[in-house]
Amino acid sequence: MPPELKPLQPDFVDGENNRVILDAAYALHGRIDLGESVRAILERHGDSTLLLPMSARSGGGGIFQVTPPTGSTVVGLSIEPSASPSPTLAEDADVTALALDDIVICPARDWIYAGAAVSLDQLNQALAELVGPGYRVLGADLTSYAYAQVGATFMTGGMGPQRRYFSDSVTAAALYDGERTRRLEGEELADHAATYGWTGIVQAVCCRYSRLPSNEVAFVLPVDSEPGFLAALLERLAPWCFLDGSDGEVVNRQGDSDMILGIEHVTLESMEPMLAQGTDNTASRRAAELAAKCRAAGCDGLVFVNGCTEGDADAFLMSLLDDGSEDCPTIAGIDLEHSEVFRDPEEMRALREGIPFAARTQAPRGKYVFKGHTDATVRLDPEHTGDQALSLWRINREYVESLAAYFENTPGVDGQVLVYGHMNPWGVDPHNRLTLASNSRDAFDHAMAFARECTHQYYRGLDRLCRQGGAWLVGGEKGACSEREILAAFDSQSTAPAALVRKFERQRRVIRAARRQFNWRALPPYGDACA
Repeated sequence: MPPELKPLQPDFVDGENNRVILDAAYALHGRIDLGESVRAILERHGDSTLLLPMSARSGGGGIFQVTPPTGSTVVGLSIEPSASPSPTLAEDADVTALALDDIVICPARDWIYAGAAVSLDQLNQALAELVGPGYRVLGADLTSYAYAQVGATFMTGGMGPQRRYFSDSVTAAALYDGERTRRLEGEELADHAATYGWTGIVQAVCCRYSRLPSNEVAFVLPVDSEPGFLAALLERLAPWCFLDGSDGEVVNRQGDSDMILGIEHVTLESMEPMLAQGTDNTASRRAAELAAKCRAAGCDGLVFVNGCTEGDADAFLMSLLDDGSEDCPTIAGIDLEHSEVFRDPEEMRALREGIPFAARTQAPRGKYVFKGHTDATVRLDPEHTGDQALSLWRINREYVESLAAYFENTPGVDGQVLVYGHMNPWGVDPHNRLTLASNSRDAFDHAMAFARECTHQYYRGLDRLCRQGGAWLVGGEKGACSEREILAAFDSQSTAPAALVRKFERQRRVIRAARRQFNWRALPPYGDACA
């Protein structure tokens, strides 16, 4: 074995508290040669060894919850984080020649190259240091930006509050396919995006970067989670949410530099797992303070808003106020008495990200357990944001209330739906987090069947909304793992969203053409693995 190929503990718990047991695991880092490493692993464990690319072991999309073929050996290949990459400037670079922790910036082209071990935060920090504080890669704002790596993010289709796929900013990638490292670009690049490592291991990427205004704005509003209130808020904020970055500088629809990059919604109920942790840490203490403000306002939820401006942050906030509300300032009719402006946007991000994290890492008790959430991103029409948002949130409320009523009236099933998610009209995606637990197999199966049908009705409702004109069902932020669930809601491909069907057919083609070492994990209908 190459001396730099270090063995890892093959028994671990992923980011959603699921236990994962592999036959072996190895760390990949720095200038390690992927081809040499894989050949050494196959020599040790056998030519039929199945490989599982890993990054941060987050377990997003249930990527580890796949049953391997009987008698097979499964080896994890973990792209280890880079503690301190050293970015450099150059006229150009070869994406296939980059090490896992390399960063190369090409200012003349507005390109940044990064090895797969580089985190999204390190990517944008390199731009801030060598190009300027306002330069960023669009779509690199995942809630997990501090540890999410560029290679894994390309392969999992992740989105952050901007509601843009990180992969949409990737212009080229180096993919090790089990035989050689290939350069991907154009349509072939798009076909491999969000396929969960079912086609190989990303070695490096090249991304476009853009200039954003340098002054960040962050604030939180208490909201009533009724569809009408949420729709009115989105309609008010929409002019600052639809952005254009085609010429390298990002502007809003009016051509101005004031913009909103994220609108994140949490309910008081979805905050309970974090609040249950007590106030021993800063995030939990601040969450308790915001929950108290929410109750004082007579509301049942919060909306975290972040944006940026070239001007004064306070002036930008004033521009969001309703006309004639100087005496009693409001935004979309929401009294700002119980709102809060964060002078440190990082503090808001810690809260905004900590609440969903606490919700999804709950450990339900029961012999049979299911954890998951809806994932379908809808891009609203900027000319009809209010009406479409109203319809969308009514569809969402019907889904949540149907499941809540079932759990309340079904003995032997402990079920819960926590509502939180993304409200940016560029990509609305309520994450209705469903947790099921039961000690009865029969009760669990019945509950799962009911929940599955409710979810399918939800996806079909969103599709009808989009077909009525103007809105677009973009897909799941978690790529193929979410989109297989969306497609399953329809009787046939002829009744499913046409754009998703075309995307699925292209992805399935490259997945099924991949080597067995990687595509053994591909779930139906992309492959034949068993979850």
